[in-house]
Amino acid sequence: MKNNKKNYRLVARLQGDALTISREVMMKLAAGYDRRVESLYRQERNEDRRAHLASVEMEHKGDFLWACGAHVSAIRAYIEAAELALDGKYYDWSRGQYPANGLYQRSRELVQKIHRCASADRRLLQLVQTDQALARLQRR
Repeated sequence: MKNNKKNYRLVARLQGDALTISREVMMKLAAGYDRRVESLYRQERNEDRRAHLASVEMEHKGDFLWACGAHVSAIRAYIEAAELALDGKYYDWSRGQYPANGLYQRSRELVQKIHRCASADRRLLQLVQTDQALARLQRR
């Protein structure tokens, strides 16, 4: 005898104006951004272009996670995006080794975005203040 019962699982729901996606599905979707960054590192030869594209991709991941309500994961993705922006070629500007100006500015803008996002929540602000990777980025 065949059982015709179907099992359904709630994957997303709307709470007010916010869309909440199940953690498992959200992480599967976010993993796509990581795969695209890995693909860039395998294919792209120009270091500055690769750093920019990888940083943009990771920022998109942060935006996606922020929209899903995973604010801590989003902040971590933004921090990684700022680090990836500085992963390009370093140039000797007569006083030392520095990244390309556009990548450096992108990293600065991402650090500012992190602080803007974290200012709304005390827990996120504490995460930002104690994160060592972000502290290194701010010293540059």
